[in-house]
Amino acid sequence: MLRIEVEDTGVGIKPEDLDLLFAEFKQLDSGRTDKHVGTGLGLALTKHLIEAQGGKVDVKSTPGVGTIFSATLPLHMTPKV
Repeated sequence: MLRIEVEDTGVGIKPEDLDLLFAEFKQLDSGRTDKHVGTGLGLALTKHLIEAQGGKVDVKSTPGVGTIFSATLPLHMTPKV
């Protein structure tokens, strides 16, 4: 397996918002006053692509501390018959 992690020290994500993170066209309110840029598809598409290759996406976050996203992928895929 190959595991990639991306960590930030941003505002973090509230526990009740974690289930909404990977929803298509959904953006979470960061509590800042600036407008969000983007379509809300990036994380949803990433999760679909990783899972289509037999992998898994995970997120751990602490509000006020930051967030860690990880993607785990198999090194070798077994062909589906």
